[in-house]
Amino acid sequence: MKILKNFLFRRRYTSALKKRNYEQRFVTYDNAKTVFLLFEFDAEKYTSFISIIKSLERDGKKVIAWAYCSVKAEKTLEREKFPKLNIFGKKSLNYSGKPQTETLNELQKHSFDLLIDLSLQPLIPLMYTVLYAQAGCKTGIKKTDYSLFNFMIDINTSTNNDEQSVFNQIIFYLKSIQTTD
Repeated sequence: MKILKNFLFRRRYTSALKKRNYEQRFVTYDNAKTVFLLFEFDAEKYTSFISIIKSLERDGKKVIAWAYCSVKAEKTLEREKFPKLNIFGKKSLNYSGKPQTETLNELQKHSFDLLIDLSLQPLIPLMYTVLYAQAGCKTGIKKTDYSLFNFMIDINTSTNNDEQSVFNQIIFYLKSIQTTD
């Protein structure tokens, strides 16, 4: 089934790149007003995710955060305990791992300056979310050969890197790079 999901993603990836209907551009941290934060949900790391969201909000950013919840965690998940997060799981996906139309329609109601993917592993549902999100600048760590991001950092995720350290590194580089536009 994993081979089929990867095959279908590759086809949709190629098709979606041809139909892209938003302007891609590099966005510095200071110029980003709206941020779409994306990660794999872990209830034990909830306070860390909230601190990331609050730090973005303190800097004047409007933040929308989506989290993908694995099948195992979704069975015991009580979504109302996790405000500020739009959590989706297997029930929100079709057979190929692509978010269902309602989920994608909700996503496409918004346009973002910056998308930050904090996931540490390649997960098909999050890859689809990055692919279909309308964000001028998409950033994350290198996990696959797909060009999902405009700005990508290459770090070793097996050496004690967690979502917080990935966030810190991405923000460091976004703040460091100066553009003339």
